[in-house]
Amino acid sequence: MSGPVFSDPPPSIHISDRYRVVRQLGHGGMATVYLARDARYDRDVAIKVLNPEISQGVAADRFLREIAVAAKLTHPHIAPLLDSGAADGLLWFAMPVVEGRSLRDRLDLEDQLPVSEAVRITTEVAAALAYAHSRGVVHRDIKPENVLLSSGSAVVADFGLAKSIAGSGEHALTHTGMAVGTVLYMSPEQATGSEQIDGRSDIYSLGCMLYEMLTGEPPYVGKTMQAIIAKRFSDPVPNARRLRDSVSPALDAVIGRAMAKSPADRYQTAEAFSEALVRAVASSEQPAVIAPQRSFARRAAIGGVAVVVIAALVAIIVPRVRAGHAEGTTHQPRSIAVLPFTNLGDDKEQEYFSAGMTDELLGALSAIKELRIAARSSSYAVKNQASDIRKIGSALNVEAVIEGSVRKVGDHVRVSVELVSVADGFRIWGATYDKQLSDVFAMQEEIAQAIVAAVQLQLTDRRAIVRRSTEDVAAYEMYLRGRHAVDTRTAKSLDAAADWFRQAVDRDPLYARAWAGLADVYILQGLNFYAPPKDAYPKGEAAAAKALALDSTLAEAHTSLGTVRFLYDLDFTGAQTEYQRAIALDPVYPAAHYFYALLLVQRDAAGAEREAIRAQELDPLSPPIAQALGLVRVGAAHYAEAIAPLRSAIALDPNYYFPHAWISIALAHTGAGAEAIAEARRAIQLNPSNTLILGYLGEVYAIIGDRASALAITAKLDSLSATQPVCGVYVARIFDRLHDADHAFAWLAKAVDAREGQLSQLLYPDGFPYVSHDRRFEPLVHQLGLR
Repeated sequence: MSGPVFSDPPPSIHISDRYRVVRQLGHGGMATVYLARDARYDRDVAIKVLNPEISQGVAADRFLREIAVAAKLTHPHIAPLLDSGAADGLLWFAMPVVEGRSLRDRLDLEDQLPVSEAVRITTEVAAALAYAHSRGVVHRDIKPENVLLSSGSAVVADFGLAKSIAGSGEHALTHTGMAVGTVLYMSPEQATGSEQIDGRSDIYSLGCMLYEMLTGEPPYVGKTMQAIIAKRFSDPVPNARRLRDSVSPALDAVIGRAMAKSPADRYQTAEAFSEALVRAVASSEQPAVIAPQRSFARRAAIGGVAVVVIAALVAIIVPRVRAGHAEGTTHQPRSIAVLPFTNLGDDKEQEYFSAGMTDELLGALSAIKELRIAARSSSYAVKNQASDIRKIGSALNVEAVIEGSVRKVGDHVRVSVELVSVADGFRIWGATYDKQLSDVFAMQEEIAQAIVAAVQLQLTDRRAIVRRSTEDVAAYEMYLRGRHAVDTRTAKSLDAAADWFRQAVDRDPLYARAWAGLADVYILQGLNFYAPPKDAYPKGEAAAAKALALDSTLAEAHTSLGTVRFLYDLDFTGAQTEYQRAIALDPVYPAAHYFYALLLVQRDAAGAEREAIRAQELDPLSPPIAQALGLVRVGAAHYAEAIAPLRSAIALDPNYYFPHAWISIALAHTGAGAEAIAEARRAIQLNPSNTLILGYLGEVYAIIGDRASALAITAKLDSLSATQPVCGVYVARIFDRLHDADHAFAWLAKAVDAREGQLSQLLYPDGFPYVSHDRRFEPLVHQLGLR
């Protein structure tokens, strides 16, 4: 084992009196690796300590027994086990410090290895496996992380670990959600939990590893572990030659047999696999070099993978670009789908960056009138459901698709992009960009221009395709983080989003899009009563005006300003003008269609439905956008029809509170009182600090006739209003359902004083069925300018 030099103090962990822990070398989902000094033999050793949640679920006696069996393996390509034990409830084993790095470290620096080197590493691992299998030991977790490269030779680590955990049953893994083995390399029989695991399972994993060394990606990928496993059973064994021409047909056939779905169809021994590899390379007349690539679309969504970090690596990554060229002149698509870029980094918090890259490219290409870009909704749907590029093209009615992946580590960014013809799987263009974060804008422009060149477009507008609202990369990152935080729409996430946007405009006061983002946050805080509406909406208006002063063509800012006109000024005509302007500037901006739909509910119900559907088409994975059609139908008093779209929104993200609240109203009106109460309570449970949601529960009680419970809610909201914002309109709706006009008008007066955005719902068809007949209602409506 090896690792970087740290200056940190030694970790406070005690293994035994024999070993003095010096520093941590690496940390993964199952174990942490430490450098330690062996006092008995005065030498450095690497000690792997199973993480507490793993140690607690593993039977110590079985662990020590399996490690003892593995310790008897002595082979030049196997990392020997020196010692093992248990200390303070933690299980550990020791091995020599191997100078070098892991194969995973190597693949992180190089997408593809030379054919001859990939085959050599595979045969060395196969030799280690053949030796172990002959002694009845199956590794069960062959992957690049467990192959160390020492002086150029492959050394396999972690023999015995996987079996000791597997033998302890599921309890060992229930707290981590991890599977024994790693899903990207796991054999079909191992994925199904079969107890009949033999050496042929290791051969399958080794075949997957060789495939990745040659092509730059694992054979089966997906956003979740379940998706990867499903592909392993349903998809054909992938063809490495489709990703790399220099893989000979003979070598490709050997890899395919190693990855056969049935163990009986694979090589029966590691020796046979190794011999077949040697013959395939010897029979090939192609030199073992990296040739231009030609491929079907890559499945670049790698997720749900249990990875054990063996060693850390300190390296300087030199920026480089590996770009393929258009491989023919017959592929000139004019309709393209941009599939969501996938975050390949280990840090899931970096999702904001891959999402941002997708949106930047989608926005850039959508602005090219010579191209037709498919709606984001369809792109997401087929990406998760189809593996055949022709099916994707047929479903989206496009001629080509763009797929991409993003790996961001510190200030280094790697983006891989492919443009693939759906007619024949022809790789029209592809490139991998390795750049520093400071070059991200130039990289985005380069990608867009390369796609234009690949499809041989002659643009009528030769200006830069990618619009830059800032030249400050740090401000840009802050903006992306802010946009990502907005989607959750909790008090905490909106506070975080506001902080990110404020940091962005502090760094670059001319950053129009960041000002628009800040406007959105203020508006959402007012709309959700996380802040007093009369304070929040004016701040939103000021931020939107600042954005438009900097860039009058910014659709986001027109949408924000339209929403202030709609909810704060109750100026429906002015709001409609701003929304229509936003849609004209950017037809694919979903928020403009979403808020325009809400504006149209009481004026044009059919138009409201069209806008809600369009918003969801453009952004189907956004829980707030997904609820739009349900909200429109509840507002129009089409309660039964609202239930299905709201259920779909809940299914998309069961932890997003607002659809639960809206469906509770629809269910109450359709006679499902018990379920309505359950949904309203679920919304409160998911967002207990939101007083707005409590009003929905009170209205449900009033609708189903539980007067006492409804009045208890109004009393609680009255008490809360002394210290925090409470929606007076929703309390008034409760009293309306209870036929108490006096209390309803008293709360409506409070709503007017607070300038609540919910006053825009006063003329909903079923908004105030009792109070609307009171003589005081029309004067109030005219006072607000709603008629």
